[in-house]
Amino acid sequence: MAVDEERRLALYRTLEEVLGRREATTMMEFLPPLAWGDVAHQSDLIVMKSDISALRRDISELQKDVAEIRRDMAERMATKGDVSIACNELRAEMHQGFGAVRTDFAAIIAAQTRSMVLLIFGSLLTITAIAFAAAGIR
Repeated sequence: MAVDEERRLALYRTLEEVLGRREATTMMEFLPPLAWGDVAHQSDLIVMKSDISALRRDISELQKDVAEIRRDMAERMATKGDVSIACNELRAEMHQGFGAVRTDFAAIIAAQTRSMVLLIFGSLLTITAIAFAAAGIR
C-alpha cells in the first residue's frame, strides 16, 4: 500500500511524541521520500545503462547515415549542376508554356466572340425582316 503525505505526517507526529523532535526528524530522514516500490534498484540501473549504451550506438549509426546522405547529395549536386539554374530554367519553361496557353485562350475567345456577334447580328436581321414582312412594308 502506498504511503501518502498524510500518513507520513502522522508517523512523524507519533515519533515526535515518543522519541522527541530531533530523533523523529532523524528517523524520517532515513525513510525514502517515496514508497519502497518506487525506489530504483541496482538491476534497474544496469538495465538503464544498457539502454543508454544502445541509444548511443543508434545515435552513432544515425550520425554516420546523415554524413553519408550529405556526401551523396554533395556528389549529386556536383554532377547534376546547380539546382538554382535548373529551377530558373524550369521557371522560364513554365512561363513560356503559360504564355502559349494565354495566347491560345485569347484566340479561342476572340473567335467565339466573332461567332456570337455574327449570330446575334444575323438573328437581328432575320427578326427585322420578319417584322417588316408582317407589317406589309416592302
